Amino acid sequence: MIRKITLFAVLSLLVACLLTGVGVLGLFGPLHYILGPGTFLCRKFIDSQNPDYLDGGMITPVIWTNITVYALLLFAALIFAARIRKSEGATS
Repeated sequence: MIRKITLFAVLSLLVACLLTGVGVLGLFGPLHYILGPGTFLCRKFIDSQNPDYLDGGMITPVIWTNITVYALLLFAALIFAARIRKSEGATS
């Protein structure tokens, strides 16, 4: 069980880094929408506290916020999928 949770955590972190990297590299194309959750959260919480924070200087918090958000979402989805698959196997 611990091995499965560790595997899910590492996998979700790797996929989150990949998604965020695609968003950063596609910053000038349509792929920049991948950075949406981090941008929204940073504008909501960081920008309101520091009005002098320029949009270009906010890229590092946006990247870290996106990695965190995507990793948590993917980890929860993997755990949920494993639990559903396990319960379906028990009913068969």
